[in-house]
Amino acid sequence: MVLRLLHIALVFSTLAFLLPEPSFAQSRTQKRETIDSLRWGFDYKSAEAYRRANQAKQLDSTYYVTYLIEGLHYYEKAEEHSGLQRAVTPLRKAVNYFVKDYGRIIPRKFSQDQIRRGAWKDILKQIDYLMLAGALAECFQSLEKPDSTYAALMELKSRNMPFDFRS
Repeated sequence: MVLRLLHIALVFSTLAFLLPEPSFAQSRTQKRETIDSLRWGFDYKSAEAYRRANQAKQLDSTYYVTYLIEGLHYYEKAEEHSGLQRAVTPLRKAVNYFVKDYGRIIPRKFSQDQIRRGAWKDILKQIDYLMLAGALAECFQSLEKPDSTYAALMELKSRNMPFDFRS
């Protein structure tokens, strides 16, 4: 009987280590909400943008908003070729992380009922993608890289945005 209880205790303790910790997803969501709050209320040209990008990287380096802040900081501040070149890497990372996490919402169209029930958050994410892809294409255009510009625009076009991004 004692051996049976020890065996059961051993099995449960082993399973407890194998189960994912429920707080991981919750803490990740909280970190991303904090990062989302960091992106508002400053000028992307300022040093505050760079500080916030670094703070966001410390919280979650796999979230697109982290690189959105950094990339737009370099993009807005760029005055010459080297500044634009610096902006390309974080903007490209932001686009890639966005597509990885939220690629499914890019082509979605929403009804007015869905928007009233909370789909407006997804529409804001679609606008984020449009802004990121547009800034990346403009960087390539300013850097006089027509092949990269064309590739960025064709990727944007292939995503079937629900609204006209060319206007």
